[in-house]
Amino acid sequence: MMDSSELLKILESLAEKNRLDVYCLLLTKGEHCVNDIQRALAIPQPAVSKALARLRKAGLLIYRKVNNSVFYNLNPDFPANRILQPLFTDENLPVQISLSIVPPAAHPAAGPVLKTETAPEESQPAKPAKKNADKDFLL
Repeated sequence: MMDSSELLKILESLAEKNRLDVYCLLLTKGEHCVNDIQRALAIPQPAVSKALARLRKAGLLIYRKVNNSVFYNLNPDFPANRILQPLFTDENLPVQISLSIVPPAAHPAAGPVLKTETAPEESQPAKPAKKNADKDFLL
């Protein structure tokens, strides 16, 4: 059984957007290396590393090293992951992620590359075209 201080540590580790996004990505898409996580979420690599370290310290993640890459995944033996998993269904994720594969010759070490598609914002009205745009240039 988990005591309140352990639960608080877990909830605090998820109480930041980058950490929550990283956790959601790994929960829904499985194991990924740091570079793929960074590209998928479009956040700076240092922010990804910091988020991963905090989640790992809380016990939510495990990692393995392959050559120069570090791959992260959810810790299957950690009870909190089994409790949290139902809370994060695809419809409720803060980002929608699609997987695209980069040919091995283009990126031999990274494997699959992820792209992020954010939910569409309210459409902005188109800006009107400039009248007499050719008069903006000086001859």
